[in-house]
Amino acid sequence: MLKRMKYARIGKYGEIPPDHVVIRKDPLELVNNKPATLTCDSSSSNPEARLSWWREGIPVPGVMNVTRAGLHGGKVSSIVLPLNITPELNGIVYTCQAINEALQRSVHDAITLEVLC
Repeated sequence: MLKRMKYARIGKYGEIPPDHVVIRKDPLELVNNKPATLTCDSSSSNPEARLSWWREGIPVPGVMNVTRAGLHGGKVSSIVLPLNITPELNGIVYTCQAINEALQRSVHDAITLEVLC
């Protein structure tokens, strides 16, 4: 059986763009007046991707990126957004964007919050 392999397009000097980002929420169910976090992780890239959060299309300031070793000599970037859950957040869309400026490539993922009362 032949398996399809997925290859990243590699730029000059071993540069690898991020292929995707994944958003996780903790806890899985968002409850009014409880704290929560959204975490976004990029796939491995070289140089490291710069991540940012957007709320309804507006950048969210003051959130720090962290990196760790990734596949093929690249780096995985992560960004965590703490939230205080309120009913007003129900239906709000948060987007995580990963940019690799050296390769002029970006990828993103979005999540729509559902707040339980």
